[in-house]
This record gives sequence, structure tokens and C-alpha cells, in this order.
Amino acid sequence: MSNWRRASPLCSRASSTSSWSRRRKITKQRSWGFNFLIRADELFRFRYNGLGTTARKIEQHGDAVKRVIKAVLKANRFIRQNRDGAIRVLVDWAHASRADAAPSYDSSVRAFSEDGNMSDDDLRILIDNAGKEIKPAKPILPGDIADLNPLRQAQRELAAAKP
Repeated sequence: MSNWRRASPLCSRASSTSSWSRRRKITKQRSWGFNFLIRADELFRFRYNGLGTTARKIEQHGDAVKRVIKAVLKANRFIRQNRDGAIRVLVDWAHASRADAAPSYDSSVRAFSEDGNMSDDDLRILIDNAGKEIKPAKPILPGDIADLNPLRQAQRELAAAKP
């Protein structure tokens, strides 16, 4: 097993745990009487959770890529449509209390796309932010980096499988 496969669940859990600890602080601050007038997710859209791969992987392992996309779409639908079930998963997986998991769910559920689509504006923002880091020689166009065919195939298959 590669080091990445061993480390990936640990990194994922560490990342989630750190976000829970921030939310625990918010919960504690509320118990001290602080009132929150507005949250960042009410002002800005944060649609940066997603899935990326290489053109080579799509060419050589297209079916596997499509299966992963379908699994992500099913998970996102579950998260958006089943609040109590998603909170139970957070409690079990991230070892958070229900009191911490519920506000965490409520503050982040809108970041999960039910259909996997990303708006052109969101993709442009993502490209622009990445461009600031890598400083490309020429402008990067969405069509240069986004192959939505596997997503569209997965969406069609999931729609056909609905009862």
C-alpha cells in the first residue's frame, strides 16, 4: 500500500477534526453570551470541495473514475437530503459530539453540490486563485482543464437508476 493511501484517511480525519475544534470554540463562545451577527458562508460561496484527476487517468481508467464520481454524488445527496443521518456519520466518524456536529453540518451543508455541477463563475474563481500560485505563461481557460464528460455520464446513470 502506498504512503498516500495510508496517510489519506489520517489527513482527512485531521482536517475534519480541526474544523470541528473551530466550531467547538464557536459553540463555547455562544455559551458565554457572544452573539454571531453573520457568518462568512452567508456572504460568500465556498464551493471548493470537489474531485480532480488527470486526463491520463480518465483515458485509462474511465470506468473507475465514473464509479468514484457516482459514489461522491450519492454521498453528497445523502448529506443534503438526510440531516440526521449525516450528523450521525459526523458523530461516529469524526468523534464529535452531537452538539458540535449539528452546527457544523448546518454551516457546511450548502458547500455540497447535489448534482456535482460547478458554475462557470466558481470554476473561474478556482482557476484564478490557482493561477496566482502557479503563474501560468498564458491564461488558463475552463475548457483547458475541465473534462465534464465523466460527470455527465455519472449523472445520466444515476438519473436512470432512480425508481
